[in-house]
Amino acid sequence: SVSRLDVRFTQQAHSKDINALAISPKNHMIASAGADKVAKVWAACDGALVGVLRGHRRGVWSVAFSPVDRCVATASADSSVRIWSLSDMSCVRTFEGHSNSALGVIFISRGMQLCSAGGDGLLKVWNIRSGDVACTLDGHDDRIWAVCSREDGDSLVSGGSDSTLVVWRNSTQEVAQRAQDADSQLVLAQQELSNLLA
Repeated sequence: SVSRLDVRFTQQAHSKDINALAISPKNHMIASAGADKVAKVWAACDGALVGVLRGHRRGVWSVAFSPVDRCVATASADSSVRIWSLSDMSCVRTFEGHSNSALGVIFISRGMQLCSAGGDGLLKVWNIRSGDVACTLDGHDDRIWAVCSREDGDSLVSGGSDSTLVVWRNSTQEVAQRAQDADSQLVLAQQELSNLLA
């Protein structure tokens, strides 16, 4: 338990509000998302600036480390979500699809997908390799300010300005199984018909 905390260091990090913070899975980096249109990466041991992530046209609302500390994702008021390489701080992919600000972002599926929360009231799941939207989830009537995932990736939880908490369950395998069952039933029906006509 924690009964006392002392200040290790203080850092003037951004020229405007800091909207979000994230600590890397290995605890050696801190990322900050600023209303000044940039995200920054800091050394957790002493607060030294590791790099600046520049490219968003409006403030950055959210920041998240990948599960393996190789990249950072950001969500911005410019409606885009970006992935940045931690080796050179370059933007390696931009995801566009929200009609309003992208307010939150998390890595899911062991870092192979992103989930972004939007001011348009939608969650979008993105395939990182292709850049395509895997699915769009519509369960809110207003902005989605928060999204998180179970560690096993089996479900997402979102919450927003509509005061609603929505729990989303991964039904990918069930849907695939139903489609396979339907295909099997169709093949059986076609075989029966073929047998009757023969």
